[in-house]
Amino acid sequence: MRAFIVISVVLATAIAASSAQARRLNYANFRVSFSGTETTQVTGSEDCSDMGGGTVPASASETATFKSAGSRVFQFERAGRELNISPARGIGESTMNAKATIDRESQLADNSGYSSACGPVPNSSCGQANLRMVLLIQGGLNQISFGIDDFKGFEPGLCRLPLAYGVPTFVEPKDYENHSKIKYSARTGRSLLNPHKHVVIVHGSATATNSGNDFDAHVTSAVSTLRFKMRLVRVPLR
Repeated sequence: MRAFIVISVVLATAIAASSAQARRLNYANFRVSFSGTETTQVTGSEDCSDMGGGTVPASASETATFKSAGSRVFQFERAGRELNISPARGIGESTMNAKATIDRESQLADNSGYSSACGPVPNSSCGQANLRMVLLIQGGLNQISFGIDDFKGFEPGLCRLPLAYGVPTFVEPKDYENHSKIKYSARTGRSLLNPHKHVVIVHGSATATNSGNDFDAHVTSAVSTLRFKMRLVRVPLR
């Protein structure tokens, strides 16, 4: 009887220690998938002096929907307020395949210098398009964001959204290139690493605003809005 009691105490202690260790883990593996939308509206004017005209009103817009092509397992790790995301096996970059459908129009000058606001011919490179992308799933200060690694199916420079975001680029927490004013939120919550929580849903939203000159375009307002939902399903550590 005494031996049985000793064994029971040892097992109970081991189980309690194992549970405490599980609670203390600062990382977990999740199978990730996502979907979302991004819309952009640019208003301003175009300098048509090269074509014998003056300054004329011009605008550009885009509506895009995107989603992951399948799912992939990543490891999410907390280091203080910092959230780090890496492949579950710790090899390579945290990338995922994705696809998007966009509808973009622009009267502003493309990379060749042609502006449909200055001439009678619409920009034939605009319209609807389908893209295949490789996105970076990025961590940060307790939040998640997207970065572009590669894409196929559309050349954005031929149908420009100056000083704005447009797929394949997504509104990010900070704009180091055009210095847009950004409000960004995609918080994971403190319960992300709770071992008893099987599914975590992250709702992301962001708005970027900008204005200024971009080559011959004078942009009075450029507004890009991102909305996405990311589904994280916990999978066992290996």
